[in-house]
Amino acid sequence: MKHILVLALLCTASFAFGQWSLKPTAGINITDASKDTDTHVSKGKIGWQFGGTALIGKKFYVEPGVFYQQQSVEFTHSTDTELNIDHKMTGIRIPVSVGYHLLGAESTDLNIRIFGGGSGYFITGVDGDLDKDDITSPQWGVYAGAGVDFWLLFLDLKYQWSVTDITSITQFDVGQTRTFFANLGFRFRF
Repeated sequence: MKHILVLALLCTASFAFGQWSLKPTAGINITDASKDTDTHVSKGKIGWQFGGTALIGKKFYVEPGVFYQQQSVEFTHSTDTELNIDHKMTGIRIPVSVGYHLLGAESTDLNIRIFGGGSGYFITGVDGDLDKDDITSPQWGVYAGAGVDFWLLFLDLKYQWSVTDITSITQFDVGQTRTFFANLGFRFRF
């Protein structure tokens, strides 16, 4: 029932704003931790995501989305390589952006956009040396970015700062994630 209500609200909002686009996309991410421990140093590794968004609006817009993604971070021990931790998280990320077309509008073939927003990352699996119970879920974040639209294609780049600690293990306090996202996809205007 909730899904039907959300869909109905999105459809109503799209008619109120008068312009909307569906944007299926895939991309890569590089995730790092905000601080190192006394014994481990974090190193960002490449992850991936795929999903889509619905851009609603003309010059100003709102853009909710849903992505399935994997983030990967390596924690290297300062003296003992046996204690290195290779950590991968998979889950559903739900971002909501608010943006502005600096050049063009959603109805034109060339656009440059800026945007910001917040997201929730709901962990569904953990692979590596940590257990799913060790990882905080959901992980909340805020982000800023820019995008370029050309005809049916778009490229979005954004940087996200997590406001939630990665883990609840006090002996392994590495802070929050910092993630760079690059997405390439198609936009279908309605």
